[in-house]
Amino acid sequence: MPKGSALGGLEKLLNSIASDLKDLKKQVKKLGKKRGKPGRKPKRGRRGRPGRPKGVKVAGKRRGRKPSKKFKKCAKRGCSNKVYAKRLCANHYQQMRRRVRQKAAK
Repeated sequence: MPKGSALGGLEKLLNSIASDLKDLKKQVKKLGKKRGKPGRKPKRGRRGRPGRPKGVKVAGKRRGRKPSKKFKKCAKRGCSNKVYAKRLCANHYQQMRRRVRQKAAK
C-alpha cells in the first residue's frame, strides 16, 4: 500500500469531520438565538407561597406553657428521676410499654 493513499484517506476523513463540526456550530448558534445565551438557565418566577408583607413585624407571641422551675418526679415509689411521659421517668415508661406490648401479643 503506497504512503500517499493512506494520507489521502486520512485527509478526506479529517475534511468530512471538519464540515460536520461546522454544521453543528451553525445549529448550536440557531438554538442559542431561540433560547437565549448558551449555558444560562432561564429565570423562573417566584416559587411557593409568598411570605409576610415587608411592613409587618414579627409578633413576639409564645406558644404553649412556660416550663415550671421545679421538675416533676416519677410516679413510681422510690424513684426520683425526672418525668418523661405519663408521669413516669424514661425507665419506667419503657417498662410500662413493654408490659402493654406483651399483653397485646398474647
